[in-house]
Amino acid sequence: MFARALVLVRANAHEAGPGDLDLLAAAAGLAREVVGVCLGPEEAAGHLSGRCDICLAGSGLAERPDAVSLAEALRPYITKNVLALVRHDSLGMDVGPGLATLLRLPFVTNITALEMDGATETLRVRRPEFNGQVEAEYAVTTGRGALFTVMPGALAPKDVPVKETRLAHVAAGSGVRRVFLGETQPRTAGVNLKAASVLVGIGRGMGSAENIGAAFRLAALLGGEVCCSRAVADAGWLDKDRQVGLSGETVSPAVYLTLGLHGAFQHLAGVAGSPCIIAVNTNKDAPIFNAAEIGVVADAASFAEQLADALERG
Repeated sequence: MFARALVLVRANAHEAGPGDLDLLAAAAGLAREVVGVCLGPEEAAGHLSGRCDICLAGSGLAERPDAVSLAEALRPYITKNVLALVRHDSLGMDVGPGLATLLRLPFVTNITALEMDGATETLRVRRPEFNGQVEAEYAVTTGRGALFTVMPGALAPKDVPVKETRLAHVAAGSGVRRVFLGETQPRTAGVNLKAASVLVGIGRGMGSAENIGAAFRLAALLGGEVCCSRAVADAGWLDKDRQVGLSGETVSPAVYLTLGLHGAFQHLAGVAGSPCIIAVNTNKDAPIFNAAEIGVVADAASFAEQLADALERG
């Protein structure tokens, strides 16, 4: 176990990023002391109260700091046995490499899983390589510490008791050479996959775009939404805003019904928490069955039609 974990959390006056807060909670199972680094106005530090042992806030921690300013603010909190975590998104990809270099920490990016070996004090991490074609595993000794960028939804948050949080003020950034202006979000069709408690996920095993109507009919009867794999989005069967996985949305439904979905790790990395996964696929050896609580070997399109008919009959 690491002596200390530093987790970057973006926040504004109204809220903190839910994905960053999940990463903060997950850190509780990896380190004896958790330090939340509040990136935003100082008053936003209240969102981290009770979630970490120490909350760092101050003028040197802007919403989008550069690596030099961030390293200056964090250096007093870098111990020999420290774990630094940031989500693998635009922020992590921007500041991660420079921050690791300035703080002299081993650096692994795009992490999809972390597992601590308590007997050897070794951390095993997994990440996709060769454009997601393979998944590589690395062993990292905890003694030197490390900095990881973590894929959204890869780590399930731990249930930890409310902590007594100490607020620490930091000031840095006197030599800042750039100012973050803001982010422009891509246009979407308005679907909110994150809010759905039930998701019907479709893969290429649905056969064709003409069969997708059955998935939407089934989702409506279940009070849920339809999402898809990257292959389905790339084929143009559904819009990109319905894509789940490493290159799409991260979701956490209570029930995830998959239809013709192969179940590659790139897709399942976008399904956070521990939902009840129900898998329907003609291939009994599909990886999705390894993650499913209920598996049905059947034609996905026919199954969707028959289940929808049964639900309508009551």
